[in-house]
Amino acid sequence: MKKNKKPKVSIIMGIYNCEKYLEESIESILKQTYENWELIMCDDGSSDNTLKIALQYQEKYPKKIIVIKNNKNMGLNFTLNKCIEYVSGEYIARQDGDDLSLTNRLETEIDFLINNPKYDLVSANMIYFDDFGDWGCSHNFGEVKKENFIKGSPICHAPCVIKTDVLKSVGGYSVDDKLLRVEDYHLWFKLYLAGYKCYNLKECLYKMRDDENAYKRRNFKNRLNETRLKLWGFKKLGIRLIDYVWAFKPIIAYITPKFLYQKVHRKNTDGNFDNHKKIKVAQFVGSMNCGGTETMLMNLLKYLDKEKYEFVFIENVKEKSWYSDEIEKLGGSIIKIQNFSMKNIFSYIRELKFVFKKEKFDVIHSHTFLHSGIVLYAAKKAKIKIRIAHSHSAMRAEDNGFIKKCFLQYLLNKYSNVKIACSTEAGICLFGKKFKKLGKVLPNPIELSLYKNNDKVKEKLRERYSINNKTFIIGHVGRLVEVKNHNFMLHIADELKRKKFDFKLFFVGDGDLKEEIKKEIKQKELENNIIMTGNVNNVNEYMQLFDLLLLPSFYEGLPVTLVESQASNLFAYVSNNVSREADFNLGLIEFLDINDVKLWTNKIINYKKKDIKYDKIKESLQNKNFDVAKTIKIYEDIYVTGGSNEK
Repeated sequence: MKKNKKPKVSIIMGIYNCEKYLEESIESILKQTYENWELIMCDDGSSDNTLKIALQYQEKYPKKIIVIKNNKNMGLNFTLNKCIEYVSGEYIARQDGDDLSLTNRLETEIDFLINNPKYDLVSANMIYFDDFGDWGCSHNFGEVKKENFIKGSPICHAPCVIKTDVLKSVGGYSVDDKLLRVEDYHLWFKLYLAGYKCYNLKECLYKMRDDENAYKRRNFKNRLNETRLKLWGFKKLGIRLIDYVWAFKPIIAYITPKFLYQKVHRKNTDGNFDNHKKIKVAQFVGSMNCGGTETMLMNLLKYLDKEKYEFVFIENVKEKSWYSDEIEKLGGSIIKIQNFSMKNIFSYIRELKFVFKKEKFDVIHSHTFLHSGIVLYAAKKAKIKIRIAHSHSAMRAEDNGFIKKCFLQYLLNKYSNVKIACSTEAGICLFGKKFKKLGKVLPNPIELSLYKNNDKVKEKLRERYSINNKTFIIGHVGRLVEVKNHNFMLHIADELKRKKFDFKLFFVGDGDLKEEIKKEIKQKELENNIIMTGNVNNVNEYMQLFDLLLLPSFYEGLPVTLVESQASNLFAYVSNNVSREADFNLGLIEFLDINDVKLWTNKIINYKKKDIKYDKIKESLQNKNFDVAKTIKIYEDIYVTGGSNEK
């Protein structure tokens, strides 16, 4: 979505005697990555310079900031309602005058509400801080349910964003002396009873000042208000009588000695602080050798916000993988475990559970087709909340054997609570037809900026391989495995040679069939026509070298290779077994029958290059979420929220 079309957010802020902190609080709003906002501040009868500071900012930013005031101190609920009268945004956000919003707070919350329209309010966790620094973190997470009201307020008030029409429909904040300091808790009751849905993001997006002054505001009157509200709310919600004891928790907290209360309070929040510094994601991949899935994961790792997320790659191979050094260089890490077979299934699951518990992962993201069922079963037993199964292939699940397929697919569907595929066809192949309703198609993104045509790159590679400008260069990028159908391309090369066509065919990649393919090349006397490069770390440059790409695979989901080729303005002849979703309607793909060598050969000989403007290609790929710089936020949201699908 373009910035100028983003919905407007009205931030409402009641301010009272906060001259020491107000400037820093406003500056945190000015630094938001989300730009379409207005700030409405209402001074609630301050006796210091709070109002003066607010008016100075209004004068500096007259189109963004509105300042109003009460004639006398009226309390936060009255003050916020007065702010609401001036709201012009589609959404209303909260902030207090002594707190701070992290720079991506509004963007993250608004994107969540846009992408999850069933929710009417979203909030996030808060980092607690005082004059000595950060010391703790809240730990609300997931959709708000009835039982979440029992122990305390189920939503962090200050970081929340709510739809404006929803807040107005319940009458805003209720103004009553008996609701002072619990106006937010009462609002959550009203929203829940009215049938509105609220969600807490796991991510910390806000910093709340919790110091000595905050403790002093928790007086007996406010504690009594909370107890009274709980008794009222529990009755409305039909809470069990046994749980009514929690209604008296505020009174107990008040009579608890200050030193003991603060010790318990800090222990309860500090214990969660380290866990919220970074979300720890296990990428289960088998191995991180060169391939489409692995390339996609490296793109995600490169663009990931490493202050908030940590990637750990779990491999089933002992030897060093192609991407091992680069993973560590980019801040990721690798864990090696035993290889899997049905014979060692029990010891394998035990090892998985041990690793998952030891590493304390927040998310398990498995990319290993049916085998993901075993991985996510172990993740569930290790009490990992977000368990993602990701399909990258349109291979038939039946190819694994009927009994094995049924068993693993059962585990997969039961224990994954997020289902992702690179294409609809790949999703159906792994999860079945239910994927259309329960799953999400997410393309394998690339670093789009690398694929813009560069004639100097092409000249450099032609010179490296001693290829003259008249020779036609055909490319194939993929692992040297059966599914890629290299034997078919060798038959094409043989036919092209027989017709005395001047060409070079590049096989970019490595794999188990390397020696077999070399042997076949020698037998067909194609050594002067075929170049095997092995794995390379500059596929984008080879895409610019090629005049044409071949992909005669037996099956594919939505291969990264075709994303890269279209981003490079490179035409491709593709097997009709490949998902039609791989064609972005740019005129750069033609699907052909892989049973007809002569058809492919004649197409190659008669091929005429088509030039398409890069801006058109870039816009198309960005709109389809193939640019990792744009798509990374979608993945980050899934790692935080589970895509709003939690079991």
